[in-house]
Amino acid sequence: MKKTLLIFLLLLNIISCNNKPKLDDKDNGLRINKCLSRTYFRYFDLFLDYPKIKDSTIFVENLILPNASGSEPKADSRITFFKKVNIYGSSKPIYIVEGSWGEGCMADYPWKIQVFFDWKGKFIGSESADSFAMVNVLKNQYPLLMMLVTTGKGFGWHCFYKYDKDSCKLVDMLVGDDHGDSQNMTYCSNDWYEINVPYSLNLLIKDYNNDGYNDIIFYGKCLVLYDEKTGEHYTTEKPFDKFDVEYVFLYNKEKDQFVLKN
Repeated sequence: MKKTLLIFLLLLNIISCNNKPKLDDKDNGLRINKCLSRTYFRYFDLFLDYPKIKDSTIFVENLILPNASGSEPKADSRITFFKKVNIYGSSKPIYIVEGSWGEGCMADYPWKIQVFFDWKGKFIGSESADSFAMVNVLKNQYPLLMMLVTTGKGFGWHCFYKYDKDSCKLVDMLVGDDHGDSQNMTYCSNDWYEINVPYSLNLLIKDYNNDGYNDIIFYGKCLVLYDEKTGEHYTTEKPFDKFDVEYVFLYNKEKDQFVLKN
């Protein structure tokens, strides 16, 4: 009888393990270590130790963070940020975990990834940002998660994430031109073609159109360092051209988005 019960429990464990949903690398940037790992799709129970990481080795092993190129991270991969924060759109806090693997090829820049989980430990998104911060934008509301996404060539843009109750994931509230387009380059440090001054444009949160809701404004200057007609390169001290830049994202209450002003 005991032998039969033992076999039944073993089979039940194998079946339940095989039926656990797995994450897709291409969809979310997070890969599961193995079936019997404590980490699986629905809950990451190592968060129960928050704010401490009792065993950093196990923590990192259970969060396998692939590079942008799809290759495995280096052996020195480590957790560089682990915090529970309140975010706009959710009445409960979320977890932010950042993993870094030092340096690598430029396709993997900035050689780190941020992974987000809800209050239960369920995966809700990921990003590979150069930096991030919680920013208070809407009055009497939890802050938004501002992330600066940059490329190895010195181009970049900002995202402002909220928690979306419908999709149960983090979504960017900024709407307008493609963030990577030169028309909306809120970060630029490429000193061959043009640069922003400062590289990451100044951020201003204010009610731009006096409708009672705060808006998001980026402003600064752009220095053009290259003449496309002659091929001549200029310096930041004596640029080919210089002009003011401003990107205004107006809050749309009905859509709960910040839309780029034309």
